[in-house]
Amino acid sequence: MPVTIAIDPDADLITYTVKGDLLLDELRGALESQFDHPRFRKGMNAMWNLKEARIAVTTVELPELISALQGMSDRRGRGFKVALLVRSNEDFGLSSLFEMSAYVLPFDVRVFRNTKEAMEWVTGVKK
Repeated sequence: MPVTIAIDPDADLITYTVKGDLLLDELRGALESQFDHPRFRKGMNAMWNLKEARIAVTTVELPELISALQGMSDRRGRGFKVALLVRSNEDFGLSSLFEMSAYVLPFDVRVFRNTKEAMEWVTGVKK
């Protein structure tokens, strides 16, 4: 799987690092695997580092992704932030569509191209 998960309980942050093509099933698998991580806590903020990835989720699959995330909300928590750090224009566009669709989810999503800005937003700590 091209997704690795690191959890820093002190920073209240889950970091997903993705390399290669990210398909919907792999994305869903990574989200499910966070619940088995010994450091996972409900409501932790998340950073998806997609700088070395290509998002292979299609616009047609976005409603399915939103639905899956809604189904996880009891286990995942509410009121947290999710930063999507992307490299390409194509991934920025698709991620922005997801950001706009995510208004129905119980957490905030923002798309970034700059690592520092993404970390400052998701952690609330200026560096």
